[in-house]
Amino acid sequence: MSLAREVVEVEGSGAAERLPPGMEPPVLVDDHDIVQGHRRILAHLERLADFKATWEKFQSDACYCDDTGHVE
Repeated sequence: MSLAREVVEVEGSGAAERLPPGMEPPVLVDDHDIVQGHRRILAHLERLADFKATWEKFQSDACYCDDTGHVE
């Protein structure tokens, strides 16, 4: 999965100003969702991957056939 991203280095003075208030790294900001912590970020990315897979499966208007020959 490819994601557009901006990496913010948080070393040195003024770096904390680039983070959401009260947050410490690692932080992922995804539109209006702010996710803090390694495990929560990985879980968020997993949900995005699941959504992407579902989107790719159903975005087309093609018919789907199961292994019994039933067409949906």
